[in-house]
Amino acid sequence: MDALSALLNDPAAPRLTTYTDAGRMELSAQTLQNWQSKVANLLLDLGAGPGSVIVCDAAPGWQPVTIAVGAWLIGATVVDARGPLPDSLSDAVGPPVAAFTDSVELAEQLADEGLAGLNVVDGLGELGEPIEEVFVLSTDPFGRGVTESGGELPFGLNDFSPELRVQPDAFLGTAAPADAGRVLAASGGGQLTEGQWLATAKDDDDAADGERVIFGPWDNAVELAETLRPWAAGGAVVMSTDAAPERLAELGEAENARPAH
Repeated sequence: MDALSALLNDPAAPRLTTYTDAGRMELSAQTLQNWQSKVANLLLDLGAGPGSVIVCDAAPGWQPVTIAVGAWLIGATVVDARGPLPDSLSDAVGPPVAAFTDSVELAEQLADEGLAGLNVVDGLGELGEPIEEVFVLSTDPFGRGVTESGGELPFGLNDFSPELRVQPDAFLGTAAPADAGRVLAASGGGQLTEGQWLATAKDDDDAADGERVIFGPWDNAVELAETLRPWAAGGAVVMSTDAAPERLAELGEAENARPAH
């Protein structure tokens, strides 16, 4: 699924605005598409495709969003490491192709033990195996790599930004065909399918007519997917990690964004 297709009629318009401890970041539809393409190309290089499972467990921000939409473009499912995965993923082919996290500790655990070491898989076979390709995201607001930002990585872990930067801005593969039953995201026993994502957007008054909608931070992969629902209606997303009502009201006024229901 191409989550950005409804946005590219106005490629320069801001479509994702994030307020985190690192400050304010704004990405246009074109910038989001460039990152989406890079992530999708990286995943293709790693052998991912329709039905693959990708782990993305990082603090809310713009980088996890680009990982999610890149995975969806090739037909992969995004999961996190925060709770039991639903039985619907029991037919997944092989272990997760790659994992992305901003925690070195979690990265090492995923590389050594996979999701099984975190008690989020039960009887799901290969999904519990060690993950060969684990990428660490930096907390740099502009997406510089971990080492570029002055940090260090243990041997065997990948620095996300430098690995991604060499990928083309144009997607070199074929987008996964529409499939209403495809699971976009799963976490804690719950899941969200492509059909549900599209239907949620169409039924949400806040997401209609290309409006801007403001959200607090997501807590898991499913909530990340739900936060992006205005995109399916040609809208824009504003996300603040400070979810205090007065802060969201202040940002909503500044960003001309309605609160999410």
